[in-house]
Amino acid sequence: MVFLKQSLVLAVLTTFNGWAASDELTHQFDIPAQALAPALQTLAAQSGAALLYAEQTAQGKQSPKLQGKYSTQAAVATLLAGTGLTYQVADNGAVTIKAPKTGAETGAATLPTVQVTGNAIYNATDPYNEDYQSPNSSTATKTDTPLIETPVSVQVVPQQVLKDQQVFRLEDALKNVSGVQREHGGGAFLDSFVIRGFENRFVRFRNGKRLGATSSFGFTQEFANIDQIEVLKGPASVLYGRIEPGGIINAVTKKPLDTPYYALEQQFGSYDLYRTTIDATGPVADSSELSYRLNFAYLNRGSFRDFLDNERFFVAPSLSWKPSENTEVNLTFEYRKETDQFDSGIPAVGNRPAAVPISRRFDLQPGLDSGNEVRLLDFDITHSFAKDWKVHGGFLGSFANFDQALVIPTNIQSDERTIERAIFSDSLDGSSISQEDISAVLDLTGKFEYLGTKHTVLLGTDYYNGTGDAAELTFGFATVDTIDLFNPGQGTTNHDQLLRDNPLDGFFTTRQSWYGLYFQDQITLWDKLHILGGGRYDWVENENGSGTTADDVVLATSDAQRFSPRVGLAYQPWPWLAFYGNYVESLGASNGRDSAGRGLQAETAQQFEVGAKFELFDGRLTSTFAIFEITKQNVLTPDLSTDDPSDSTAVGQARSRGIEIDLAGQITERTKLIATYALTDVKITSDNSGNQGNRIPNVPTHAGSLWVRFDAIPTKFETGAGVYLAGQREGDIANSFQLPGYVRVDAFAAYHWKLKDSRLTAQLNVNNLFDKTYFFGGEPSFAFPRVNILPADPATVLGSLRLEF
Repeated sequence: MVFLKQSLVLAVLTTFNGWAASDELTHQFDIPAQALAPALQTLAAQSGAALLYAEQTAQGKQSPKLQGKYSTQAAVATLLAGTGLTYQVADNGAVTIKAPKTGAETGAATLPTVQVTGNAIYNATDPYNEDYQSPNSSTATKTDTPLIETPVSVQVVPQQVLKDQQVFRLEDALKNVSGVQREHGGGAFLDSFVIRGFENRFVRFRNGKRLGATSSFGFTQEFANIDQIEVLKGPASVLYGRIEPGGIINAVTKKPLDTPYYALEQQFGSYDLYRTTIDATGPVADSSELSYRLNFAYLNRGSFRDFLDNERFFVAPSLSWKPSENTEVNLTFEYRKETDQFDSGIPAVGNRPAAVPISRRFDLQPGLDSGNEVRLLDFDITHSFAKDWKVHGGFLGSFANFDQALVIPTNIQSDERTIERAIFSDSLDGSSISQEDISAVLDLTGKFEYLGTKHTVLLGTDYYNGTGDAAELTFGFATVDTIDLFNPGQGTTNHDQLLRDNPLDGFFTTRQSWYGLYFQDQITLWDKLHILGGGRYDWVENENGSGTTADDVVLATSDAQRFSPRVGLAYQPWPWLAFYGNYVESLGASNGRDSAGRGLQAETAQQFEVGAKFELFDGRLTSTFAIFEITKQNVLTPDLSTDDPSDSTAVGQARSRGIEIDLAGQITERTKLIATYALTDVKITSDNSGNQGNRIPNVPTHAGSLWVRFDAIPTKFETGAGVYLAGQREGDIANSFQLPGYVRVDAFAAYHWKLKDSRLTAQLNVNNLFDKTYFFGGEPSFAFPRVNILPADPATVLGSLRLEF
């Protein structure tokens, strides 16, 4: 009878088929702060889990607000935080909640001790997180708004996808995002992409802070310290300043953890590829306030292209300091030193890439080597000074020096075999090209309720300054010997001797800077209607100059000021479905001055977008369907009012419209997938050089992908495969040649061994399994697209051994 008098409540609120299944899944929770007992009942109803606890255990205790996606066990732990209660999980999946033992428990029924079983619990910062989708991203709004409530299209490639596909190049991550295509980029020389039909001009972002074209040019993204890649579709000027209208690419870095984690990985693959990475994190000297992370990478690889190699050393230490629960300070330093070579690709003959072996190069020249040395400092601080209110400040500085020596084919003669070439070079000691990016940001965010409406507000300012200085030979181009398409060999001009015999006579300076003020209000009505409104005002200055000596450089200045609005609406009739729409304006690249010295209007753009977002299978599978139209104005085109063919005016216009579908997540207990599709209709709508009506290069009308992972033996063995396809693309603005469409297949398998407290993983990836030949085209702004077509990788194998503990 003691058992009955103590009223042991077997709160079996819902049956569940074992914890081993539920701990792998996440559920969408929306539980307000309240007494613990009703909160636990709501948790059970929303998750389908079985909870057992004594009635008096929950009496007098409060639980915090729980909103978002969590595994059931993580949700229980969140509600019990600060209550002093503990929980255990039985073999049948029941969760038992108990008060800590304080001695003899007279007259009370004692629940038996049970062993915790099941898989590890995953959360957003856990390096073992196996999720294929993320419910949140700050890139779109700079707030923690769930993606389904955000009326814009933003796609996230999380850490587990990067691991499964053994991603160490940005192009391999972005193949999982609709509407994104790689451009030429000089092979492994730099990252260049088209998003929604418009090139990104080498600009990318790091933790929401801009790395401009100056510091992005000449090197590619290193992935040793990258946690996930986020792509915000459409114009993003409202929050990020001057940017191309297709969208932005944001790399989110790994942060220090307060629990120890160590990983050592060795990769090895085709064409003598070797890559070693180290990831180490944990508290500093058992401190509860200070933690560290150290990421290291060494890459040495050859290529299927003749006489092409790449070597990179990278190290990134970081610290995180949390002096209180309201304040967090993060500091990261990166150092990178690399040697590489520009790969110009192959020329077009007629309307197709030349029918020559894809290994063949036409830019070989004695003495040619390029390299870069980059130092980067990333700092941010966040302080919560009141409930739901915080201020965030950040600084990013990138300082790069380049040694660039490369041969670029400039023309193929009428015999369709003789290739004319030029050398692009700096000084012998590699000190004549320096590039610098400085970004700073200050944001205030807060939440409040007013007259029944919920508000999340943002007020911010940012500053950007990018500078590039270069001293080169013959304004960047000195003619060297021609080469034969079908019997190329190496050229005879010696690079070092050329520099000794000819002084540098091309000096260039580029500077761009701006200040921006922006605001944003996210309003929620009736928990179903989400309204987004905001705008930004920019003050921009751009300077460019050149001369035959450093003293001859005269800078021409152009200024721009503009207000860019953004409005959006998302209606969420059910928690798993939202319909959305947005209208956005943006400020783009500066266009300098015309032949009379008058400032030209900067590029601008507008976007209309509507779509729908889905969260299926209890939020484990997310999808975005978008229909958009982007119009870009003030594109440079020849000025027909002058006799000089090099004079330009800003009256050109381009338009991109299309449909995009992105789907990512888990469809069964053992199956995860990513699927994409893009229909893109993009064309030049106004132009003075005869290209009006032509398609913009490197943009297929149809493109898509499907990647599926299957856990054959959960926690031990998984395998998967993917197919990636793109239709025919135009190779240049004149549409004088085409890049054929392609279908490419990738596959992988991984096996895990449990070694006491460690995990060893052996993995094998095969990319382009059936050895399909396909190509990437040059950037639309590049001067010689017909002789610079880059072959994609043929069939390649990449293996790895990874030890985690």
